Amino acid sequence: MRSGLNKRERGAVVVLAALLIFPLTLLLAFAIDTGHWWVHKRHLQTQADAGALAGGFGPWLPVCDEAAIEAAALEYASHLGGGFNPQYTNAANVRVVLNSGDGTPCQTLAAGHGFLDVKVTEANLPNFFGLIPGFSVVPAINARARVEIQKQLLGNNIRPIAVRDDSQYQCAQAQLFAADGSGSPTSSPFATIPLGARTVLPDLSTRFSNPGGSGGITLPSSANVVVRILLGNAGCASTDAYADPSGGVNFIDTYQAGAAPGAGSPPKIGSVSLPPGLSSCLPDPYFSSVPSSCNVTVEAHVAFAAGGVCSGANPTALVTINGVPATCGDPDALGQPWRATIAVNPMSGPHFFTVNWEQQYGTVFGKTCKRNGNPVECRGSFDVQQAAFSATDDEDVTNSGRIRLVQIGELGKNPLGANSFVQGSTHNFVVTVEVQGLANSGRTDPPIIIRNSNQNSKRTGLIDCGQGSGAGADHDAIVYGCGPPIPPAPSGSRPIFIFPTGGSLSDCQTPDNTTFPAPIDCVFAIPGNRRQKIASAISDRINGSCNHWNAYRDSNTPIPAVDPRKLAFLITSPADLSGNSHGDPIPVLGLATFYVTGVDGMTGNGSGCTNEAYPGSGTGKFQFWGHWIPDVVTSGGGTGTGQFCDPTKFGNCIAVLTR
Repeated sequence: MRSGLNKRERGAVVVLAALLIFPLTLLLAFAIDTGHWWVHKRHLQTQADAGALAGGFGPWLPVCDEAAIEAAALEYASHLGGGFNPQYTNAANVRVVLNSGDGTPCQTLAAGHGFLDVKVTEANLPNFFGLIPGFSVVPAINARARVEIQKQLLGNNIRPIAVRDDSQYQCAQAQLFAADGSGSPTSSPFATIPLGARTVLPDLSTRFSNPGGSGGITLPSSANVVVRILLGNAGCASTDAYADPSGGVNFIDTYQAGAAPGAGSPPKIGSVSLPPGLSSCLPDPYFSSVPSSCNVTVEAHVAFAAGGVCSGANPTALVTINGVPATCGDPDALGQPWRATIAVNPMSGPHFFTVNWEQQYGTVFGKTCKRNGNPVECRGSFDVQQAAFSATDDEDVTNSGRIRLVQIGELGKNPLGANSFVQGSTHNFVVTVEVQGLANSGRTDPPIIIRNSNQNSKRTGLIDCGQGSGAGADHDAIVYGCGPPIPPAPSGSRPIFIFPTGGSLSDCQTPDNTTFPAPIDCVFAIPGNRRQKIASAISDRINGSCNHWNAYRDSNTPIPAVDPRKLAFLITSPADLSGNSHGDPIPVLGLATFYVTGVDGMTGNGSGCTNEAYPGSGTGKFQFWGHWIPDVVTSGGGTGTGQFCDPTKFGNCIAVLTR
């Protein structure tokens, strides 16, 4: 048997090996360079992702900081400016493009489809085997990432405080009461007007009206009228006992018709009204909701006995309205008008207008009226004859809550301002009420009082979102977020998502039937009144941090993305905050951010970093206040709905990495 290879065979093997080594070498070179390309490609994707996420932190809202967003994106996506993620070789050939011709991030947000798109391109990457013709460099490697600003569906670090959205009321009623001499309602209403037509307005507020009229309603024969609005649930079968407002919010003057008084008789009061064209209070002089001071002109028709002079250098017939001297105008169809202009401060509740008179000629009830020395019989008062209401969201009995418009008209006659009629006359009233949904605050808007006593109005409620029972657990959940009992921490907070539209309570995911840390979409009311504990917990959460609202208000300075004064609350319907612990579950209708600018016990004047002063007319005991702000959630996790977020609408947005 022959062993080994002969010379010819060995030569053939050498030739074959040589022929195989070359393609194997090429394959090896390709594999090495492919791995090299892949490493650079993955690093580029890391740069793009990091840049999109870093820029996604904003600030986006309430002020979109273009410079900060773009600087953060570039710092994490490139080698420029000492960037955190430079390509480990060939960094100088890396180029980053933001939003690639689709407008700046802030421009896209303002257009209602906010996003930050980061495209990273690396050019001319040298190959290890660059001597091979045609394979010296890779011309370009691309990576791309995008963060979209979407409506928030699920979030963490939510606080166990639910705030009702009054636009969720389903019905309204106008109740008419006879008024006493001070303008307060007496006994029970003499008429109730159902306001059955409910309309959702473009800003998501709600309007109630009775466009077909009330039918004939006869006014009292000897009293003015106080109008109260009650808000209720579906069908109005059970009107909410805590409905806003807690008192009257409109007024109808009634007067006696007839001839002027005869000699020796005191003057006679006629129609008293607030002419809309003479007022700066909007939307209506009888009920205004502007955030600044305004003026109303009260027009009272007062007739004196013959011989009185109401104008000129030496008038002998005088009228004051709330102590303000009134001037007389040209007589009209209702008689002699007297007008006085009176300031109305914002959030100041009811302003009752008392009309007083003085006569400096002739006699009254047999008493001689002398100039500059009148006996008391020549002066008198008609008591309260009209009223204006300045909307106030306070804990006092004058509270009107979120009502922003109350107008009274008469079907087919006066579309609005039908607030003065002859006593005992019959009218077909049209009443329009608008209830403001929760809305983001404007920069110059006054603070909103967010915590109110349970006794007066359940506009805010402490809820059980998994923290367990006890005041201590409630305190910790306010400081750290909804979650399990001690030890609460931001990393251990309970995720909460918005209840599906049209869902059934039987589908609720609650702390009782969902194991932590699975998210929930329904919570439970906590009974009782823990106002002091809530205010204390809010104060502990703030812990002396700077109030950045002042700089935002004064110079449009962005509020930091992470700020202990920014607290995410649950939004519920008005009917869901009454009841006891672990009764019916409460669906979560929304998630929104409140910026706290003051708490009972803190002092400040709203300048620099100090707190804003209490905005209400009461003492502010155990209250906290601040502003609803549009917010893009960038920490604590969460998910979006898949829909772009409209920054003008109420409710939280969230930055979501979508590619």
